[in-house]
Amino acid sequence: IYPYFGRSYIELNKLDSASYVFNQGLKYLKDDEILLDNAQWVAGKLDDLEGQIYYLDKWLALDESNLKVLSKISEVYKQNMMYEEQVQYLNMILKINPGDKSANAEKKAAFQALGKDELDVDKERWNAEPSNTDYGKEYVRGLLERDRNEEAIEACKTLIVYDKYDTEIL
Repeated sequence: IYPYFGRSYIELNKLDSASYVFNQGLKYLKDDEILLDNAQWVAGKLDDLEGQIYYLDKWLALDESNLKVLSKISEVYKQNMMYEEQVQYLNMILKINPGDKSANAEKKAAFQALGKDELDVDKERWNAEPSNTDYGKEYVRGLLERDRNEEAIEACKTLIVYDKYDTEIL
């Protein structure tokens, strides 16, 4: 009943009341993902960053490989320009799913916002999957754009092992 009760308050635009109801529900149903999701959403609407992260962390504690929660936490940190924290959660996503293009793009954007070299993201992604020549070629393109030709040649020497007929690598 708590999720429906809280949602009715949301519909009435009484977010404080909705937050209270969700908190009451979580006293009895500590592991209820719907309540945790609703509570974090209301906390976000109330500009309660600390509360929002608290509920997301509780939700993540139920299953640390939950990509949905990891993505939500990453987005919260991004919206609040807390890029160092965002990168930590993006790394968790990439550890679970190394091929996640969205997480890689977000990580590049966070690196750029932090003033770090986004090329490091491409290098990490390729090192995680050295047989993925697309990742390697993207890393090489980045090296070439920065006139780091010697490093690009070394990377190509590694890539050619996986695809010796790729003319771009050659």
